[in-house]
Amino acid sequence: MITGDFCWDDIGDWAAMQRVIEVDDGENAVDADVEGDNEDCIVFGDDKIIEMGGFKGLIVVDTKDALLICRKERAQDVKKVVEILEKSDKLKKYAEDFVENPEKHYVPIDCENVHAKNINKVLATIGLKDMNIEETEEKIIIKNR
Repeated sequence: MITGDFCWDDIGDWAAMQRVIEVDDGENAVDADVEGDNEDCIVFGDDKIIEMGGFKGLIVVDTKDALLICRKERAQDVKKVVEILEKSDKLKKYAEDFVENPEKHYVPIDCENVHAKNINKVLATIGLKDMNIEETEEKIIIKNR
């Protein structure tokens, strides 16, 4: 056995990403093209611009087949989304692998007054209130109501 001194972090949820990637002046961990001034957010995206402004403590993960938006303090509840997907024969494929031609499905957990427009993939939302979410060919647009 050899003793070693190295950095280790058990990345157990999306909120942990702020500990392992560089954050900006607003404490945002971003690996996406984001438009807007936000604070303490975690944003990952594949190829679309994510337009969101004035948010604090939000996690946004956009892929070609799914979009997750949740309050940072609810990051552990992503497990509930996975459980819902795995229990449904129709949605199980989204929990197992990338889906080439996704269908529109909405999985809300503890949300109030959240409206989605033109989302043509799985949309999972956790702990959101008074929000509009829209997808265009170029952008994901997230706004407070």
